[in-house]
Amino acid sequence: MYRVVQEGLTNALKYAAGQPTEVRTACLNGQVEVEVTNAAAPVPISVGVRRELAGGRGLAGLRERVTALAGELTAGARPDGRWRLRAVVPIAGGA
Repeated sequence: MYRVVQEGLTNALKYAAGQPTEVRTACLNGQVEVEVTNAAAPVPISVGVRRELAGGRGLAGLRERVTALAGELTAGARPDGRWRLRAVVPIAGGA
């Protein structure tokens, strides 16, 4: 789950530097949940600029990691304009 937080904070810094960012973790019902939410950038970043900033495998690589742990990853804009990255992964053994 460390990688989820790392990716979320990296993306917030790249695409919405200086905007409020929240990290939330929870362990409930046999699963761990991590969520990174940030306010939108004051000036929208164009798709072309986003591609230039993209260096690694980002969300696609993170999705593979979370799926390999039988988890689920979602990322996208919320109705309030904020961006959210969320991962839910079952705890091994159902603890």
